[in-house]
Amino acid sequence: RLLPNPLPIMQDLDESPVVSSYLEPPVLEELEAILRNRWPFTPQRITILDGAMDAVDRLIQATVTVGDKVGISDPGFPPLFDMLDLAGAVTIPLPLDDAGLVPDAVERAVDEGMSLLIVQPRAHNPTGVSMTSGRRDDLTAILAGRPVLIIEDDHSGAVSGTDLNSLGTEIPDQVIHIRSFSKSHGPDFRLAAVGGCSSPISLVERRRMLGPSWTSRLLQSILARMLTSAEIEAAITTTAGVYATRRAAVVDRLTSHGIEVAGAHGLNIWLPVNSEATAVPMLAAHGIGVARGRPFRLEATEQDHIRVTTSALDTEFDNVTARLAEASIGRLDDSP
Repeated sequence: RLLPNPLPIMQDLDESPVVSSYLEPPVLEELEAILRNRWPFTPQRITILDGAMDAVDRLIQATVTVGDKVGISDPGFPPLFDMLDLAGAVTIPLPLDDAGLVPDAVERAVDEGMSLLIVQPRAHNPTGVSMTSGRRDDLTAILAGRPVLIIEDDHSGAVSGTDLNSLGTEIPDQVIHIRSFSKSHGPDFRLAAVGGCSSPISLVERRRMLGPSWTSRLLQSILARMLTSAEIEAAITTTAGVYATRRAAVVDRLTSHGIEVAGAHGLNIWLPVNSEATAVPMLAAHGIGVARGRPFRLEATEQDHIRVTTSALDTEFDNVTARLAEASIGRLDDSP
């Protein structure tokens, strides 16, 4: 078991948070203080939502109207594309290199009227690219003072395997940072903290009053205690190291087969293949589950890819990587 066990903390809770009114603040005071102390910049406002995807979805609903131009990485995470499509946004595909979003492409998008930019600042899904401090500075020079809201989706948080370079450290009035705890503290918590410029977050909170109103304060209380537990923090650090080792083991073996992949962090590898339509079922026949690359693209490309999740791989590195290499160079057969 890699993820921390919350049961001891749950058993030690002496009382449940008292909720006497539906109009109480949506964030426990204790948790907000912890988050503010750890936030990458000074946020005007912080709230808690039900995971990173819930946070991005609610922010899109609050800030995007039909026809708005939104920049997002291509490749990127398919649910984000779907959310923007449902909102009626005009998506602007933005290419990545090993340092993050390509500045020239971001500048063109700003000049074309982009009003929202969605960024995965580290452990990009599916590529594993993390934004460098130099690229953060390059993008800051382009975005500062422009009418562009920036949503940072830090979905892997403490298990990303690298430090965070947030645009909010340079242009905090334009940035909303989302920190998910699902991958680090447990997926069943469904918790993400959202902090940054006040107006969009206030819009989300007001709209949310029409429905669930707040995220369980009991779960918030458990998270606050987990965040201040030295034992759990050490366990999460260990987990991040294990994930990094597993990814590196696959990447190193692919390199020995003459295959280079982008990115250096996170839980996934973006692997070029001869044909994803062939590679996915053939790898499945060998017991290796991967995702087709096309849903991760806004625009079709000549090069096919598959997304390989490495975080759960703990044995048979040589065998799995050999099969992946065969898929990449187009020699995969269906013999188990």
